[in-house]
Parts: sequence; structure tokens; C-alpha cells
Amino acid sequence: MNTNVRIMIEEHANALKRINANTAYFNNAVKNDKVSKITAANIALLIRDYKNLAKTLETCLHNEGIEFTPDGKYYENVAEINTSEKNG
Repeated sequence: MNTNVRIMIEEHANALKRINANTAYFNNAVKNDKVSKITAANIALLIRDYKNLAKTLETCLHNEGIEFTPDGKYYENVAEINTSEKNG
């Protein structure tokens, strides 16, 4: 696995962590009168952008033959075997 793919995996993992942390903060912020609606809206924008980043990285990783599971495991696709009996 090359260095660029390793960096993408790290960036993807960090984006998922930031999504979770900011979502938790947002959920608490909307219930807290001490947090302004502007701050809550800004956090919502960050969550949106981190989700877009994560999706882009998932596409890039898939193109590199890397898949991941929701529990944080990354796998390299080494082969695909056609098990169907139909040709084509």
C-alpha cells in the first residue's frame, strides 16, 4: 500500500471522528440556551462538509481497492472471483 493511500485512510478515519464529535456537540448545543443558534448552524455546516469529505475519501479509497467497515476496519481488495455460472 502506498503512502498516499495510507494518508487517505488516516484522513477518512479523522473525518469520521470529527463527524461523531461535532454531531454530539450539535445535539447538545441545540438543547442548550447558552449556545447561540448561529454557533449551532455553523456546527451543522461543519458536519455537512465533513460528511462530504468522508464520502469523497471513500470514493478515492474504493478506486484504490480499499474498502472499510463501519467498525473502522480497512481492507485491501486483492481479487474478485466471478462465481456465477453465466458467462458475461
